[in-house]
Amino acid sequence: ADLEKMVRDNPAIKSATVFPGRIENMIDFLNAVDIYVQPSLSEGLPMALLQAMAAGKPILATRVGGIPEALGEGIEGLLVNPRDAAALGSKLAEMIQKPDLLRALGENAKARAFREFHAKRLARQMLALYDRLTENLP
Repeated sequence: ADLEKMVRDNPAIKSATVFPGRIENMIDFLNAVDIYVQPSLSEGLPMALLQAMAAGKPILATRVGGIPEALGEGIEGLLVNPRDAAALGSKLAEMIQKPDLLRALGENAKARAFREFHAKRLARQMLALYDRLTENLP
């Protein structure tokens, strides 16, 4: 509610911000957004964040769970502390006003998603882990 009020009260971001609610088709959703915002209070490593990265979207997220490990600050995305609506709004306004930053963040996020979080790579890592764990079993 605080974030929605802050957006309504800020003319710089009001017309560019939508709160879509529950998303049924992530591909269509990501094709429709310019900036992906993940204002989590707690997380592991959210699949939605990885999907946004793979789609090449610039990302604004909170520093919780595995998010800071997936997004290098100012490289693949911008990060703010959880529960800091003012910082979230300020960073979002900054992103909206800097198309070159958006482009760079999106390109970097996509490259990192495919380099580090691609399903084939993760499956190979999991199989290698199982091989190591079972190599001394009878």
